[in-house]
Amino acid sequence: MLARSLLLARSDAVILASRAASPAAAPSKPTGRRVKTFEIYRYDPEKSGSKPYMK
Repeated sequence: MLARSLLLARSDAVILASRAASPAAAPSKPTGRRVKTFEIYRYDPEKSGSKPYMK
């Protein structure tokens, strides 16, 4: 049990160190407006003969 706790503590330290050293953490200039769109897959089982559709 203690060995697992030590491994978890070490893995947390490694993750924190890698986040601090990552280039993604550095501020970058904006590249423009990014708009994400998505559709939801809908299906109503109470309507007989209905098919799934995107909404």
